[in-house]
Parts: sequence; C-alpha cells; structure tokens
Amino acid sequence: MSTKGTKEYQFRSKALDEAKAHKKAKEAADVKTRAEMAYKQAVDTRKFEIELYWKRAAYFWTFIAAALTGWVAVRGATLKEEDVRQELLIVLSCVGLVFACAWFLVNKGSKFWQENWEAHVAIREDDFTGSLFKDIVALRREKGEPELTSYSVSRINRLLSQIVIGLWGLLLLHSLFPAGATTFSGRYAAIVVATIAAIVVLFKQGKSKNEKARPVNLKDPSTWKIEP
Repeated sequence: MSTKGTKEYQFRSKALDEAKAHKKAKEAADVKTRAEMAYKQAVDTRKFEIELYWKRAAYFWTFIAAALTGWVAVRGATLKEEDVRQELLIVLSCVGLVFACAWFLVNKGSKFWQENWEAHVAIREDDFTGSLFKDIVALRREKGEPELTSYSVSRINRLLSQIVIGLWGLLLLHSLFPAGATTFSGRYAAIVVATIAAIVVLFKQGKSKNEKARPVNLKDPSTWKIEP
C-alpha cells in the first residue's frame, strides 16, 4: 500500500472512530436525558397521587357523613308507619356500607399507586438528588420532649375505613332486627342481597389489570431493572 493510501486509510479509520465515539456519547446523553425526565415525571406523579388520595377521602367522607346523618334523623323521627322507618334505615345502612367498602378499596388502590411512583423515584434518585426517599432520618429528641413515631397516615386512614365498614354493618343489623325482632320481611332480604352483590362486584371487578407489574425490593438493587 502506498504512503498516500495508508494516510487515506488512517484518516478514514480515525473519522470512523470519531463517528462511533460521537454516536456513543449522544446515546449516553439521550439515556441520561430520558432518565432525568422519568425521574421528574415520577416525582410529579407521586405528588399528584398524594393530592388525589386526600381528595378521594374527602369525597367519600361527604357521602358517608350524609348517609349517617340521614340514618340518625330517620331513627329519631316520628313516623306513623314503623315499616317505613325500618325500610329507610335499612336502605341508608346499605348505602353507607357500600360507600364504606368503596372507600376502603380506593384507599388500598391509592396507596398502591403512590408506592409505585415512590419506588420509581427511589430507584432513580441517586443519580440526581441523592438518597432522599430511601433514607429515613429520626432526629434525636431533647430530654423531656415526647418521642415521635413513624405512624403511617395512609394506614391509619385504611384502618379507619375498616372501622366505618364495621359500624355500618352493626347499624344494618340494628335496622334489620329492631328491639325484640328475630326475623325480617322478604323485601328487606332483597335489599340486603343486592347490597352484598354490589360489594362483591366492587371487590372482584374493581381491580385494575397489572399484568406487567412486578415486585421490587428497594433494599435489593438487583430487582430495580427499570428502563430509563
């Protein structure tokens, strides 16, 4: 090969290497950009899910409080026909029970999606902000100061919804079996059956389809394999 041919080959080889290096650098920059965008999106969506969590709670509390107020009002009202009072109490109890069950399921669903986005943030945060979500700091208290405990607000809310379910269940039993009664009318049974069917539908059909969901352990980086 002539000297001219050798120089031309070296020039082309160098240009090819530079092109490959430029391509790799561009790909790396694109990956970093996508990762940063994904991190910001995860942070914003997590914040949005938390806001929605409390808006949903307020929504259900409004309906449950209205049903409870109605139940108490009917219970204390003076009606000529006792059957009408009992039927109203049963209907209100069933409505309250359905809304309480729906609230419980919405609490669980909201927490699932909140934890999903918290996991996305925790997995990506080391490259941008450091370990903020994975590290929990408990400040030392001065002598005489009360100790603080990491109670879960969402868990307490979920437990409260279970208590409300129990309360409506008791009110329904009280409405079905007033003082001294051991049986109730067949039409009341139809209302109760319809209520149970509605609750079963909520539990069975209320789930979203998460075929692609997979378990992630934030303490085990080998389970973090999420694309940028």
